[in-house]
Amino acid sequence: MNKRVSSILLLMLTLLLGLGNLAVVYAQETNTNEFTLEEITVTAEKRTENVQKTAVSVTALDGDQLLNQGRSTIQDILKDVPGLVVSQSVTTVVATDNPANSVTIRGVPAGGGSIGVSGQSSTAYYVDGIYGGLGGDFDISRVEALRGPQGTLYGRSATSGVVSVITNDPKLGEFSGNATAEVGSYSLIHGQGAVNVPMGDTLALRLSANQFQQDGVLSAEGTKQEKQTVRAKLLYEPNSDLSILLGYIWRDDDDNSGGAAKYSYVSEPDRFYVDSNVPIGSNSTKQSQIWGQLNWNVGIGTLTYIPSYRTYETNGVVSAFNGFIEQPGGTPSDKFFTHEIRLTSREDSPLKWVVGGVDYKNELESDIHPVWAVSRATVWHQVIDRTVTDRGVFAEATYPFASTWSVTAGLRYDESEVQQNQSYTQNATPPVFGPNGPEFTSPLMGWPENLVTGSISGKEGNRKFDNVTYKLRVEKELTPQNMVYGMISTGFLPGDINVNSSESGIIVLVMDQQQLMSFEVGSKNRFLDNKLQINGSAYYYDYEGYQQGVNTSKVINNQFVVLSSPARMWGLELESNYLVTANDRIDLTFGYTNAQFVDKPNTAANPFATFVGPDDIPGVAPVTAALGYDHTFFLPNGSTLDLYNQVRYASGYDQIALTADQISTGAEPFIHEGSTVMDDASLGWNSPEGKYNATFYVHNVFDKEYKQGANLVTSSPATDPVTGEVIYGAYYASLNTTTPRTWGVVFSVKF
Repeated sequence: MNKRVSSILLLMLTLLLGLGNLAVVYAQETNTNEFTLEEITVTAEKRTENVQKTAVSVTALDGDQLLNQGRSTIQDILKDVPGLVVSQSVTTVVATDNPANSVTIRGVPAGGGSIGVSGQSSTAYYVDGIYGGLGGDFDISRVEALRGPQGTLYGRSATSGVVSVITNDPKLGEFSGNATAEVGSYSLIHGQGAVNVPMGDTLALRLSANQFQQDGVLSAEGTKQEKQTVRAKLLYEPNSDLSILLGYIWRDDDDNSGGAAKYSYVSEPDRFYVDSNVPIGSNSTKQSQIWGQLNWNVGIGTLTYIPSYRTYETNGVVSAFNGFIEQPGGTPSDKFFTHEIRLTSREDSPLKWVVGGVDYKNELESDIHPVWAVSRATVWHQVIDRTVTDRGVFAEATYPFASTWSVTAGLRYDESEVQQNQSYTQNATPPVFGPNGPEFTSPLMGWPENLVTGSISGKEGNRKFDNVTYKLRVEKELTPQNMVYGMISTGFLPGDINVNSSESGIIVLVMDQQQLMSFEVGSKNRFLDNKLQINGSAYYYDYEGYQQGVNTSKVINNQFVVLSSPARMWGLELESNYLVTANDRIDLTFGYTNAQFVDKPNTAANPFATFVGPDDIPGVAPVTAALGYDHTFFLPNGSTLDLYNQVRYASGYDQIALTADQISTGAEPFIHEGSTVMDDASLGWNSPEGKYNATFYVHNVFDKEYKQGANLVTSSPATDPVTGEVIYGAYYASLNTTTPRTWGVVFSVKF
């Protein structure tokens, strides 16, 4: 850690300690007003605890509020969380077997260098305690977003953090339910509902369903989505010491791609053009999951066992590369088996502890064969038969000492194995060029086929990895409402193996493990008689072996390799909520992330500096901030109107990695987005007892359009369609942009 960063962290620690010490002054103040901030319970550390008593950077979001604001996608759900970015696409909405592949936390991008289906993500995504679980978009109780490595309790997939969705469980002795209907722009029709059915004194059933349909943004049929999901939960609780929950969920998605494409040209990289004649692809995805959860008080603590079995199947044609490529095939079989067993101390135990173990297995079969849409020649063809396993054991304990101090220590061991049987075929025929650049629609594109194939299997395709992660944290309670903490923790991503193409031909990509060490200090505070909440943290990451996937091709066909470099991240985060009056609430979040490559290698075996020019890690907005204001109008009949507005800001950043040569020839403007400002608003009516709700919302009020993903292509030579100038070595980029202004009306009823 250099002196500059050390000084900054020391200063931040001093500020946080000072913030906490202010509590000593404010603790003596009293306020006779009855309104206070709500108390929120989380299970971030595998035990139930008040979020203000949990020494982790965690944001908790309420499920009912998300529903009323029309926030059901992972991007909309997490857009308030500081230091967290979720990428999106307006041209491709095909389902994925891991929603966390789009999540970047504190400058650690999601993919982690893995290339291929079921690639390991650096963010762990859980639904009801199931890694990669289904149903995290409806009937939600709360969402917990944990920032920073959570390797001790959550394992190899939690290098950057954890997103945990908790859905509503059955309730004993209660017949209740809810129904919601939502309509909105782009022919949105969305309905969800749930019913809780008591079945005697010890048994209850909860049935819930979700139906979502919406046209595409650039063309109605192009990215149209239709999703149906049903879930059943059965709870058996014969006494206060034992509960057994069984669950089943089924999901069917039909997603289109193509229809239209957005891009920019040579002379105006910040002006977006739309091609409305892109062929449409259609993809069908079917998923299911069976799981259970046992909670049993065995005297010394609670024994919890969570088994699950999940399937994922997809088949169809994806319209890619602005519709010039069709990608038929899919994933005929993708199976996940998970088990977690843990023993947690009693709630009244002075020593809080948890010990446990996990077992994970993924069996994947994939066959994808992209072809040029007109000529039907092969672009590439990949067939995978892959098995990934992981077994881990963990322990963590928190011990109070000296009345207001406590120390937490955690340790975990993981053993992972990858068995990859794969063939990869690349069409080595050069692309067809005409006077205006590549002739994508030429019947000769890719002909005559020159197919070059590489493969791995058996011993060559086998890799084993083991790793130890740890956590050490010290907490100090300044007052019952204020605390500070300091923590050292580690996380890791296991290595991987894949086959792909490069300029030298077909190569085997062997990706080593990535390891992260984190230093964090933080403070959590309530002031003004629980009306003002201020939580802050500062962190520094030492990331060894950070892996970046880069495209080494200078022509149309992507040729990926994975290169590694040391990286360092440091940053600051702030979350504040203030109840100004019983009618007015202000929410503020701020995040600063400095994420850079350091000591970039440039050797024959690892030419990282050649293919990654800038030091800044791509895909990371250095500054994010959100300011929200909520005003409640109390009506004479006891009902209320809630007016809410939120403005979000993000500073500029590059979308993808570029070489120094690409930057020197003018490529960066195509993949760089400057500062962005977005605004959301809603107006909701609630009946006196909360039985009925009607909310009107608008997302992206000012209809701003920003880049949020780019694919840079070198076309040589090319004619600029705006100026008519023929330019050698010119660029154009196909783009993803932020969703334009959308609106919706949500009607809800509870019974």
